[in-house]
Amino acid sequence: MRILVILISVLCCFKSLAHTWDEPWHGDVVKGANSFAIFKVLKNTGSSLKLELIKHISGEKPHPNIIVNDFYLYDVVTTNAESDEHGFWLKDGVNAYMFLLKQGDSYKIATPTSGYAEILEDGSVAATYRHSLHQAKAQTENYEKTQVCIFNKLHGSSCSTETIEESIITPLNEKVAILSAQATASDFELFFKQHAALETSFLIEYPLEFDVLKPFLTSQFFHAEISGVRALSVGSGTNKVEQLISFIKKDKSSDVAKVMALIMLKNLDGKNVNPSIVEYYDQASEAEVSLGGNFMDPRIGTWYPHSVKKAIEWYIGDNSPNRVAGGL
Repeated sequence: MRILVILISVLCCFKSLAHTWDEPWHGDVVKGANSFAIFKVLKNTGSSLKLELIKHISGEKPHPNIIVNDFYLYDVVTTNAESDEHGFWLKDGVNAYMFLLKQGDSYKIATPTSGYAEILEDGSVAATYRHSLHQAKAQTENYEKTQVCIFNKLHGSSCSTETIEESIITPLNEKVAILSAQATASDFELFFKQHAALETSFLIEYPLEFDVLKPFLTSQFFHAEISGVRALSVGSGTNKVEQLISFIKKDKSSDVAKVMALIMLKNLDGKNVNPSIVEYYDQASEAEVSLGGNFMDPRIGTWYPHSVKKAIEWYIGDNSPNRVAGGL
């Protein structure tokens, strides 16, 4: 029996809520790291990871055997005084790609649930391109190429034209893959490629034409819409603000993607408040939205406005959380 999943999450079986935290977005994770490599988990003690280097990929080269015992983007939102351990959750024996912050002989990952991508039994990767709540199944070759591209770009270097052509442009020239009960294995594979392409284009600020993005923005499939508005915010057109506003005001756009569009609009427009968004406020939906997960997931502390109306209140208010620059 096929179990339909929108995006793969291997970070299941969470411990009961000792902590909740504001999970960083992938751009912040990569920007905060200075080393990217594959490791084998030799031992997870709960409070540390003993790792063996398999392959150094980019950034500073780690030692062959290291201990990871801290986090560099761990922003606690709530704690349980009776049980306050966060720990590390990778299992002994697994291989994983890791973004690490190497400081002398000390190593950190971003949070208990971000900064790594486990290599699955079939050789594919449980990959993060947007947020660890939205993982995608990626093939190893494409994962490495795109993540190296992201790492290099966020650390002041460049992305190869071959990667841009093969991993961004080519998948986006195909029909939008929408997951449903009727989706085939090919649909899933294309969806994951397109997700990686759109999110990579956003993170490296590669400008895509609006005509390329339009099918994703009008797909009425919220994952494609979210990636579409993120890519639109760094697109090649001169009227990105107007296009984002149009998306927000359309009845057929999903609410969760409208919230992301408002965040992108704030990033683009700074302190300017667009009058048409203010006018739209009374019509805006109050239906609750979320990034995913459930009340047992510690990443529930991630900041994200819980409705379109709440997002507009944040957009036009002075008390915006200092969370939107960079990683989103």
